[in-house]
Amino acid sequence: MTANLQQWIEDYRLAWVNPDPDAAAALFAPDATYRSNIFEDPHVGQEGVRAYWSSVTSDQARWKSSWAALSQTESELRLSSGPR
Repeated sequence: MTANLQQWIEDYRLAWVNPDPDAAAALFAPDATYRSNIFEDPHVGQEGVRAYWSSVTSDQARWKSSWAALSQTESELRLSSGPR
């Protein structure tokens, strides 16, 4: 795993731990799609990510987890989370 990918994953984790929708949105391209549930429509663009993050982290207590890359292609990254 490259250092850039490791940093991205750590920044993603921190956006969850510190409920920070702006930090989460900044991790994605303006035209990104983000799937929080495979059975629902994706969240589209940085604004979609920001809106999703705002809603799911608004009542979240301090959250701890670890993240690992499951697979990566040029246009997609799949992560797995677990307790930390």
